[in-house]
Amino acid sequence: MTYEEFRKQYPAIRCYHRFSPETRVNLATSRTGYKRRQATGEYYYTHPQVPGLAFPTAKAATTEAYRRYQKEYSSAADQPTTA
Repeated sequence: MTYEEFRKQYPAIRCYHRFSPETRVNLATSRTGYKRRQATGEYYYTHPQVPGLAFPTAKAATTEAYRRYQKEYSSAADQPTTA
């Protein structure tokens, strides 16, 4: 399966994480840009093939999932069959 086929068949999932009040206060008082100071949360991406990890972009999530898929697929093909 190519990367493009994998990406379409198993898309990354976009999630939203709300900042806690303490984090919002810290961001509001920091020397960041206007949009960052006004932010109430941030988006992150997960992938069903890589449970327990979050990624900053959908491409990063899909790339890691595809890498693990290839590793699993190649190790399964390398194992001898017993008859």
